[in-house]
Amino acid sequence: LWHRCRQQELAAIKMLQKRRVDGIIVIASHLFNQYPRFFDQSKVPIIVINEQKPGNNMHFVAVDDGQAARTAVEHLIALGHQRIGYVGVTNRPKSNQFRLQGYLTALETAGLELDPALIFTSNAIAEHIKRGESSLASLLEAGATAVFCYNDTTAIGLLAACYRHGISVPEQLSIIGFDDIDMAMYTIPPLSTIRQPRFELGQRAMQMAIELIDGHTPENQILTGELVVRQTTAAPSHQPLA
Repeated sequence: LWHRCRQQELAAIKMLQKRRVDGIIVIASHLFNQYPRFFDQSKVPIIVINEQKPGNNMHFVAVDDGQAARTAVEHLIALGHQRIGYVGVTNRPKSNQFRLQGYLTALETAGLELDPALIFTSNAIAEHIKRGESSLASLLEAGATAVFCYNDTTAIGLLAACYRHGISVPEQLSIIGFDDIDMAMYTIPPLSTIRQPRFELGQRAMQMAIELIDGHTPENQILTGELVVRQTTAAPSHQPLA
């Protein structure tokens, strides 16, 4: 299924190139790391949403992953958490690297221990929600009282695992995600997260495309994510985790 999705996306881009469109806007593609030469040699300008520095001949508008991740972790630190975990992914290496670095920077700035045991990075699990589910045991073993997840889907998986194992959120474990997908406000409890300015991302990408059509070279743009505090984050309690 994953291979078929990649091939369908690549075929769609090739079709647009053959039709000699003036520009192509691509949202958070997984293809740039796998087919760099194809994109670098593209004669059609490509604007990428949420993929920083995707290639030589491409332009991008993205959320500052590192700063947004740092904001999420600083929120947990301000609540009083010191053992903060991170659940990352392997199929989005660039954005995962930026978000992981934001997590590490927030801990280091606060003078907290950088413990590798608090970072969950299993190469065996590609599906984000299952990765979140599978992270619970190792995070609890490492003594985490709060967790920053790569995205909301991962956070929802972790939240589901907590429910099944009788771990109260946020009383025993605080969880914060990234993206603010529509489902985030309907989880039980509603998920704290980082909101991506989706409308503005699309608007800026279209403006860049128009500049390219007019013969100008637009500047790449990085936007700021917004902290959205709901009910999955709170001050750490003294209840023992089981």
